[in-house]
Amino acid sequence: MARRRRRLSRFAEPAHTAKLYIGRDKPNGGYVTDAELRRISDGTAGGIGGGATTADTRGTWNEPKKPILRERTATIELVGSAQDSCDKFRQRTRALAARAAGIAKQTAVLAVTTCATGEVDADLVNARGQTECPLTRLPGTKRRR
Repeated sequence: MARRRRRLSRFAEPAHTAKLYIGRDKPNGGYVTDAELRRISDGTAGGIGGGATTADTRGTWNEPKKPILRERTATIELVGSAQDSCDKFRQRTRALAARAAGIAKQTAVLAVTTCATGEVDADLVNARGQTECPLTRLPGTKRRR
């Protein structure tokens, strides 16, 4: 019996992926609401040219000389076509992270981008789109700017 190959989607081929980590506690008090998260999420899929999945997670953050901060976190996972260049996908991801930081009124949003080539880039991006703190490149990957 011959097996039929079925193409599941346009992403059945290699794709770029990204994750945005958004703390739900606001620095000046208050909480990122579900409505604010919907605004962020609704803008991500269209901004990346693919799909987005939002999950309610728990995160920790450790700053030097401060106790570990534990908070509810929203994680948005994005998938984009590998037809776009890695740099273009990374720029779009950073722009979405900046938008998310602005809507959520966060100091910064962690954006982790994995290109179809395997390159991984991780940065804390503020609402102005600036990198608050470039994170060390992950083992076995190239960091490009």
